[in-house]
Amino acid sequence: MKLSIIIPTLNEEKYLPILISQLKKQTFQDFEIIVSDGGSTDKTREIAQSFGCKVVEGGLPAKARNEGAKIAKGELFLFLDADNIYLPEDFLEKAIREFEKRNLGVATFPLYVAGNFFVDKIAYFLYNLWVKLTQRFFPLACNIILTKREVFEKVGGFDEKVFVGEDHDFAQRAGKISKFGFIEKAGKVITSARRLEKEGRLKAYSKYILAGVHFYFFGPPKKKIFSYEFNLGASKNFEKELKFHMEKEKLPAPEFQLEYPKLKAGSFWERFSKVFLIFFGILIGLILAGGIYYFGESKNYSLPTFSFDLQQKIKEWQEKIFPQKTPPPQITTKTEPQIVPFDFSSEPFVQIVKSASPAVVSVIVTKDVPKLELYFENPFKEFEEFFETPFEFEIPRYRVKGYEKKEIGGGTAFFVDSNGLLLTNAHVVSDKKADYTVFTNDGKKYPAKVLARDPVKDLAILKVEGENFPYLKLGDSDKVEIGQIVIAIGNALGEFRNTVSVGVISGVGRKVRAQGGGIIETFENVIQTDAALNPGNSGGPLLNLKGEVIGVNFAIVQGAQNIGFSIPINWAKKMIEQIKTTGKVSFPFLGVRYVLVNEIVQQKYNLTVNYGALIIRGEENEPAIIPGSPAQKAGLREGDIILEFNGEKITQENSLAKIISKYSPGDKVSLLILRGGKKIIIEVVLGERSS
Repeated sequence: MKLSIIIPTLNEEKYLPILISQLKKQTFQDFEIIVSDGGSTDKTREIAQSFGCKVVEGGLPAKARNEGAKIAKGELFLFLDADNIYLPEDFLEKAIREFEKRNLGVATFPLYVAGNFFVDKIAYFLYNLWVKLTQRFFPLACNIILTKREVFEKVGGFDEKVFVGEDHDFAQRAGKISKFGFIEKAGKVITSARRLEKEGRLKAYSKYILAGVHFYFFGPPKKKIFSYEFNLGASKNFEKELKFHMEKEKLPAPEFQLEYPKLKAGSFWERFSKVFLIFFGILIGLILAGGIYYFGESKNYSLPTFSFDLQQKIKEWQEKIFPQKTPPPQITTKTEPQIVPFDFSSEPFVQIVKSASPAVVSVIVTKDVPKLELYFENPFKEFEEFFETPFEFEIPRYRVKGYEKKEIGGGTAFFVDSNGLLLTNAHVVSDKKADYTVFTNDGKKYPAKVLARDPVKDLAILKVEGENFPYLKLGDSDKVEIGQIVIAIGNALGEFRNTVSVGVISGVGRKVRAQGGGIIETFENVIQTDAALNPGNSGGPLLNLKGEVIGVNFAIVQGAQNIGFSIPINWAKKMIEQIKTTGKVSFPFLGVRYVLVNEIVQQKYNLTVNYGALIIRGEENEPAIIPGSPAQKAGLREGDIILEFNGEKITQENSLAKIISKYSPGDKVSLLILRGGKKIIIEVVLGERSS
C-alpha cells in the first residue's frame, strides 16, 4: 500500500464524515484511513467504522498520531486533522507526485481557514509565506504532514511530551535526517475556524505567537504554558462555514447527511425479519429520494450527479446491513483495466516511428582544421654550395596553407520542446572549439549552440533558433521493466539518418565503463537493450510503445551482438527544467572519490558492512577528498563509509551518485557515516558543480 492517512479525533461526528467523504472522492485511491480516537462520546467511532476506516485508541494529537502509525501499512504517512473541511479532488495525487519528484522525506502544505474574515486571511497568508521562506533552514508544519515511513520511524514519531506544536517539533527532527519541503502545487486545504471562534481571535492568535516565540528561543514547550483544548466540538457557524465553501469550492451539501453511510442501530433491526427490513429500506429510500429531489430542485443543485451518488450510498448501506451469503457475480465495466494481447499484425511501430521521427535530428560536428600542402625539400642544399656539386635528393614535407572547415564527427539529438531545445550526449558535443549543425528529417539545417554539458551523466542540451518544432514526450524511466519492447532511432554510422531498430530491455541498473576520445567514464544504473545501436546513434532516443522517451542511447559493447546502453531519461528532466527556468545547469557536488561496497569489497578491505560508499583514493592516487569541497569542509575522511544519504541507504542499486543527483546545490543533507566501527551523523551543505 502506498499511503496511510491518520486522523486524530475526539467528538468529531460533524467534521469527520465531511473529510472522509472527500478522501473517498480523491483521484488517487491507493490508501487506507486510520482514525485514532481519544475517547469520543458521540458517533465519531461509528461513523469511521461505517466508512471502513480502521479505528484505534488514541489520545492527544501526538499520541493519537503515533498510535495510528503503529498499525499503518503504507510507504507514506499523511497526518490530517478532522476539521480539514475541504481538499481538492486531486490533492493526494498532486501531493505524492510533487513529494516524490522533489525527493522529500517530510513535507507540509499551505493551510487556509474557513470563512471570509479579513484578519484570518492575512494571518494565514503570512504564516504560509513564513513556512515557505524558512523551509530550507527552519522547517515548520501547517497542520498537515506527509512523511516517509522510514523517516517517521527513525525520528521516533511525534514527541508525546510536547505540550503544543508537536507537528513543528516533528518537522524539525525529520528535517535533520531528510529533505523537508513546503508543497503548494497540491492545491488549497481549508480548515475550520472553530478554535478562533471559541477562544476569540485575539486570545487564539496570542497563544499561537507565544508558542512560536517559545519554540524559536527555547525549543518545543514541554510544560503547560497556557490552556489548550483538544475537544473543541463543532463550530457555532458550522453550517455557514461549510455552505460558504460549498458554494465557493463545490463541497457536498452539509444538510445532506447521507454523504456518509448510514449507521447500524443493532438492537432495533434485530426485532424484524429481513423481508420486512428490505421492504422498509426501499420505502425509506423512495421517501428520501423524493425529498432530496424536491430539495435539490428548490436549491437549484445539479441533480444527476447528486442522485447517482445517493443510489451508490444506499446500495452500500444495504450491503453492509444484509451481507450476501454468496458473492455477486463480477461484472467487467469499461472503466476496469483490461489485459489486451499484443497484436503484431497492427504494425504499431510504423505509427510510433512516423510520429517520433520528425523530432529526431542528426548532429554534424565541424571544425577549422589545418590545410596541409605537400612539397619536396633537398636536405643537402648547403652541401651543394660547399662542394659545388648538386645532390639529386629530395624528401617530401608538409606545411600549413590556411585552414578549412571539415566534418570531424556526428551523432543524434532530439527535440524536447517546441522552442528548439534538443537533448543529446555530452560526448557528441564535447569539443568546445567545434561548430555544431543539426539536420532535421525534412532536410533543413540549423546552427546549434551548446547550452550545457554534464560529462558525469553524459548528457548535453543544445539550442537552435526557431519555433513550433515537433518534440518528443518524456516518459518515466523508473518504470522500465526487463522484456519491455523498445524502439531506437538514430544517425547510424553518421550517414544513415533516422535509422530505426527494435528490441527489448535486456537489463536495468547496469554499471558500465565507457571509453572514447581518450576518456574513461563509469556510469551506474543505466538501461541495457538489444535494439541494434551503431556509432552515430549516440544521443538518439530510446522509445517505449507509447512513443515516450525512456532513455538516451550512448554506448555499445564492441565485438558483441546487440548489447547497447541508454541513459535513463529521468536523469535529464532536472537538467531540462533548469535550462528552461534559469538558463543554466548546476549540479550538486559532494567532493569524494568512492567505491560502492559489496561482498567482494567488504572482504578485500576487511569491512564490517556490505553496503555503502567507501571513500578511497583514485586508481592514479588521486585524493579521496577533493580539496576545498563540501566533503572536506564537513570533515569527511578517507576510509569513511557513507551508509546513508539523507535517510536513503546506499547500495549497488541505489548508488551515491544516483541519490545526489536528486538534490540541488545549497541543500543541507545528513550523512550516516561508519568511522572506526562507530556510526556518526555529519551534516553537509552540497556545493555546485557547474556545467
